[in-house]
Amino acid sequence: GLLVPGDLVDLLYTERRGTHSAVRPLLQKVLVLATGTTTERTAPAAAADAPPDATSFATVTLSVTPQEAQRVVLAQ
Repeated sequence: GLLVPGDLVDLLYTERRGTHSAVRPLLQKVLVLATGTTTERTAPAAAADAPPDATSFATVTLSVTPQEAQRVVLAQ
């Protein structure tokens, strides 16, 4: 399904060294606080009736500590 507030996600990063790369875990079981401007789960029927762009978003807000946020920024 789609990513919605309340979901738990794992964050991964790709480590590149020369011609080799490896995907590594960065953070696990991170709570999704918001997707775009949506901060609550929507009922499936309401989501089905929503306009197509209502389920698209460019940002995700996550619940992390300041130390975890620093790791995310450094991994970008």
